[in-house]
Amino acid sequence: MIAGAIIASRPPGYVVYQGYAQPVYGPGCYWASEPVYDGLGRVVGYTGRPVQVCPGYVPPPPPAPGYAGPPPAPPRGTAELPPK
Repeated sequence: MIAGAIIASRPPGYVVYQGYAQPVYGPGCYWASEPVYDGLGRVVGYTGRPVQVCPGYVPPPPPAPGYAGPPPAPPRGTAELPPK
């Protein structure tokens, strides 16, 4: 699963991640993650990266054929100077 991805249904084994302090994509969306249980079966934490679940979410269509993508980013460590 891709970090930051929005999915339409919760993966098996994941539970709602109550109180995860990140915004969601829209109404009805929530965060889910894999729980860690104690010896009594209570959730005591989460493992892995949370995923955002938005029931009914349909991803945007892929780019048109021939689309080369955005221009490349400047090399790391270089600064752009403002025009003179």
